[in-house]
Amino acid sequence: FFPAVTGVLAGVNLSGTLAKPRRSIPIGTLAAIGVSFAVYISLAYWSSIVATPEELVANFTIMIDRAAFGWAVQAGILAATFSAALNSLVGAPRVLQAMAAHGVVPFGARLAQETASGEPRPAMLVTGAIAVATLLFGLSGNGLNQIAPLMTMFFLITYAVLNGVVLLEQLMALTSFRPLLRIPKVVPLIGLLGSVVAMFLIAPIFSLVALVTIVVLYEVLQLRQLKAPWSDVRSGLFGSIAEWAAKRTLSMPQGHDRAWKPSLLVPVDSASAVRRSYRFLMAITRPNGSIHILGTYGDNDHERAKGLLAYERIFASEAIFARVALVKAQTFASTLQTAMEVYRSVFFRPNTLFLPVTAHTDEEELQAILDQATSNHLGVILYVDNPLTALGREQVLNVWLREQSPAWEVGLQLSNLDLALLLAYQLARNWHARLNLITVVSDSSEKVKGQAFLDSLIELGRMPRSTRAIVSTGALDDFLPHAPQADLNVFGLQQTVDVRFMQRMVEATGSTCVFVRDSGLESALA
Repeated sequence: FFPAVTGVLAGVNLSGTLAKPRRSIPIGTLAAIGVSFAVYISLAYWSSIVATPEELVANFTIMIDRAAFGWAVQAGILAATFSAALNSLVGAPRVLQAMAAHGVVPFGARLAQETASGEPRPAMLVTGAIAVATLLFGLSGNGLNQIAPLMTMFFLITYAVLNGVVLLEQLMALTSFRPLLRIPKVVPLIGLLGSVVAMFLIAPIFSLVALVTIVVLYEVLQLRQLKAPWSDVRSGLFGSIAEWAAKRTLSMPQGHDRAWKPSLLVPVDSASAVRRSYRFLMAITRPNGSIHILGTYGDNDHERAKGLLAYERIFASEAIFARVALVKAQTFASTLQTAMEVYRSVFFRPNTLFLPVTAHTDEEELQAILDQATSNHLGVILYVDNPLTALGREQVLNVWLREQSPAWEVGLQLSNLDLALLLAYQLARNWHARLNLITVVSDSSEKVKGQAFLDSLIELGRMPRSTRAIVSTGALDDFLPHAPQADLNVFGLQQTVDVRFMQRMVEATGSTCVFVRDSGLESALA
């Protein structure tokens, strides 16, 4: 079959020199396939008449022996073989040259060179050396039949991949795929399955070797990150899969608590604002979270805001998915409120709003933003930095939980505790920190219930084994000086914002503090 196969591929290999390759290649290929099919079917029928199946299996020269003119058959075989060899010698160097020009193969600069007459001489020498080495390998063993199965595998893999790509393009039904010659989906499906089945029927071991070789080459090319001036089927494939998954998810009963992972909306007006919170953002989103940076800028600040774009690459280097959107804004609050409305309709939308808070933060403006976040089912993280200690040694975390009396019930939806626990778990895991769950009860009779409640949270919430449950009696302000010293303290956030209270907690704890409000879509016990 090699003479016929190489004959069909001859025109494809020379496509770069054809005047109208888009028209010539399909016509020539289909014509060659049709002629080859007719010839081989005729030969198979004739062979079944002149010889028994046993003779066909045992005698490789049965056609020469039974032909009226055996010498003519020999001449035809030699002519076809020489023709196929010449076609390969002419076409293969140009394919190698084209691959070298795009940096696909090593020593690309050298192999892509041509002579003054346009001949790819370096590529010709390399392909010639490969051909000679193959012949010597075959002659040193059991003849060319020793390498024929391996060569067959690569031909069949090529056909399988071509049919697979065509089938994928047809199934995705993208507008960009509109071939002039349309074929039913069953044709590439049969071609794909037939090629794979034929591979393993001919030589299972060689099939595995060929498949492993193709996968290794693909991974090598992926690592080299070659840039092509065109897109390929992968972008459409992954986009179609994502679209299908999104539609399936939206059609299912709503329930996001089990699939929750941190996806932060981070509105900032400069790159320095991200830099100040970088370590904290990284700690709560690794390894599978995401960050959506909303950069706002004024009339003359667009160039400065472009510095935020670098954070897509910076976070990506830490295996964190990040996207940056730059928006021209009249006021920070109104732009952020509009953005939250827009993100609400996005499938892969952020689920938590992250905002730094300082002593100069406008409390009324902050309250309006948080109310908007609540109405859009966004959790809230307010980050109040201690300029003296920052995040300290990143070794100890205190999570302050509001008294739950009289019920002290543990359920899938806790009272503004879920996001705080999930946040603490993320930080403890990424910092390898010790976690303290603390609650202060006003009545000593509630202390036992409070201890049991915290123990249940640690067990059912699968908190780290080193997590401690601490229950104290009295007032929060009285216990703060006696609480374990922590590098970060996490508090719940009430409906009404009190910036002075936040600043007081930073001073009382001597650390950076985070104030958290649930969105209602997360669960620490899911």
